[in-house]
Amino acid sequence: MPPDQQNDYISLTDLAKYRNSDDPAGVIANWMRNRNTIEFLGLWEELNNPNFNLLEFEEFKYSAGENTFTLSPQKWIASMRDFASVEQFIILVNLESMNADLIRQRLPPQDRIQKL
Repeated sequence: MPPDQQNDYISLTDLAKYRNSDDPAGVIANWMRNRNTIEFLGLWEELNNPNFNLLEFEEFKYSAGENTFTLSPQKWIASMRDFASVEQFIILVNLESMNADLIRQRLPPQDRIQKL
């Protein structure tokens, strides 16, 4: 990423507040129930987290999208990233947003990973 864009990001929290100012946490919770979101987060963790908990991830991935499935950023961090801070998770969420833009541009996965 060029130096002038290294600090550019899209805030998921700001987007959630825009979508529903009364319950932005609910917007994020719904987003985190989505199977595509879980698969992207898992891919990112696999590439960047040497301590990635694959067994726990598979359970999340299997359950994602079901009516009873819930996941919060805190639960993801506790399950997948014992060493991660909330700030690191926010960066991960922002990368997901960038990835969504690249998907809309129809870039193949390998090209998206290089751009991210």
